[in-house]
Amino acid sequence: MTIMEMRVLQPLAPVDAMRADLARLAGDGPAPARLAERLPIWLDLATRLGRSSARPILDDVLADVAEMERAGALQLALTTVSRLRDAVSTSDLAGQAQATAHFGRVLRQLGALDQAKESYERALSSAKKVGDAGLTAHALLGLGTTAHHRGNYPVADSAYRRALTVAPRDSLYEFGANQGLMITRAVLGNLADAFRFGWRAYDLARDNAEQSAEILVNLSGLALRVGSPDSAANGFQVAYHRTTLERVRLPALRGAARAAALRGDKWELEVVTERARVEGMRSSMPYEYARMLRSVGDDELATSLADEATVLADRFGFHEVPFAATHRLTAPQAPSESPVEPVEDYKWRDDAAVTTGIRRLAVLA
Repeated sequence: MTIMEMRVLQPLAPVDAMRADLARLAGDGPAPARLAERLPIWLDLATRLGRSSARPILDDVLADVAEMERAGALQLALTTVSRLRDAVSTSDLAGQAQATAHFGRVLRQLGALDQAKESYERALSSAKKVGDAGLTAHALLGLGTTAHHRGNYPVADSAYRRALTVAPRDSLYEFGANQGLMITRAVLGNLADAFRFGWRAYDLARDNAEQSAEILVNLSGLALRVGSPDSAANGFQVAYHRTTLERVRLPALRGAARAAALRGDKWELEVVTERARVEGMRSSMPYEYARMLRSVGDDELATSLADEATVLADRFGFHEVPFAATHRLTAPQAPSESPVEPVEDYKWRDDAAVTTGIRRLAVLA
């Protein structure tokens, strides 16, 4: 067990968690201000948990924990959800499953993947005992995402398939399962399935700008793989303008640069490249910035950033990143006006799911 894993298994006292998060977030733009605004409420919440039964406020507490995560206050989120688990009666299996699954999610974001997996497995066991389909799907999605972060796509695919089988129709869990399967099937080479699952996820997320933008980036990447850069370019552009999240905008710009190069559109390539460099320099995501730079031919800085991302990923067990950094960022590039990843998988171009998906991307606005 690493020092990091030992630390996250011993959540801090609420005040210490607050201080740790404020120190870590110092200088990260609006995050400290957002955190400071909500901290008095969250601190009081974390302090009160354990003094009485938490079941009546379980959903409200977990909603606040999710806000902590979005604000980057992961230590406080861990402390709060840990206290919440202790405050939920052991006889309340549904409540325990819900709190434990969320505990696993925070652990996963902190990089404690082994402990996250154990939490999801405990949540799955409790959810099955009470026959709760939503909680069962929730735990399975967590197991799939943890395997995904480790780069174990067959295991992730299996977990996502099981989640889809039990997920309530039109639920957030069905969305998560379809999103996961879109990614695993793309990696495992079944692009027809990837398009089918991806568009189902998009339809479920249509009213959520961030989720739908993330799905569009993936679908547009699939379009490039089957040789449809025009449709891909439109999808990347729509995704970019739909969200402010850098984890979506940087891949969208990277994809747009590749699409412009494949189309031979030098003017668009220059515009996208400049925008990507400006946004990338402000980014806190070295791996995504490295991939973007690689796509526009800046190999030296891309390699430096990839090395930085690999060190961080190795420290916390995110095996997918070192593998991708090695294979995506060091592979020889075909000569062109701007290096792009090779187009592949033409064999899928005539599949009905693929052609339908390409047409939908082309008409998005």
